[in-house]
This record gives sequence, structure tokens and C-alpha cells, in this order.
Amino acid sequence: MLKMQKLITVRHGHHQWGELSEEGKKQIADLVPRLKLILGDYNKSTVAVLSSTSLRTKQSGEIIAGEFGVTNQPLGVFLYDNYDMFGNVQLRDWIVEGVKSHEANIVIIVTHFEAPAAILNIFSQARFGKKVGCFQTANGFANLLNLETGEVILGI
Repeated sequence: MLKMQKLITVRHGHHQWGELSEEGKKQIADLVPRLKLILGDYNKSTVAVLSSTSLRTKQSGEIIAGEFGVTNQPLGVFLYDNYDMFGNVQLRDWIVEGVKSHEANIVIIVTHFEAPAAILNIFSQARFGKKVGCFQTANGFANLLNLETGEVILGI
């Protein structure tokens, strides 16, 4: 059973040659207080941080996880764009099952380019029968889908 109540998708911070730059590290560090403000009271045992397999997403995930007192868990796949996720049913199902396997109420997924929107759309479509839209998330920013109410917050 899916325990997750809030899904947050994050686009990695600015990078140079695939590795987070100092600017990227600062972008992600600056994001964490905004996430904590929106989440309010939470218990660290209810938070899971998952990332795509690239170095820049793992580094971003590690910063976020460290601030939440948890461990970043690479998902084992390079989550890149909208086309791959909606065009590839097997990948889409794998993402859903990978997230469902966590006991967390709050799941934070760190990924690339258009994937933050695609992942929110996958879960919104499954839960509410509609997509949240198509958008690109800026480096070091996040989006939230409340899976209880359907509320979406973009550009955190």
C-alpha cells in the first residue's frame, strides 16, 4: 500500500561537467529550508530521498538527505525527460513501484530537466486521473504534489 502523502521532485543544482558546481551546491543548500518550511513538522523516519544515477543528482540528493538526517538512495536509473517516462510503460511502472516500496510519507526525488514534471504527472494521473501540466523546473528548485488533496506547489 502506498503510504506516501507528499511527493517532491527536485531538479539538481547547477553543474559543470556533470559534477555540482559551488553554485549548484549553494542552490540545493538554499532549497532545503524552503522545503522544511512547506513541510512543517515531520519526523525524519517519514522522509525518503531518492535520486537519479548521475553524479550531479546523487550529489544534490546527498545534500538534501543530509539536511533531513536520512540517506540518499539512488534509484538505479537515469531519470531524464518526459518522453522517456510516458513513452516507456515499463520505466513508468518501475518508477511507481520504486517509490511505493518506501515506507516514507514524504518522498523527495532528485532528477533532471523535465523529469520533475513527468514524475508529478505520473502520480497525479494515477491518483486523481489528471496531469498537473508540462513545465520545466529550474536548477535547484522543487515541486510538491500532495497525494491526499491534489494540491500542487511549483517552483519551491
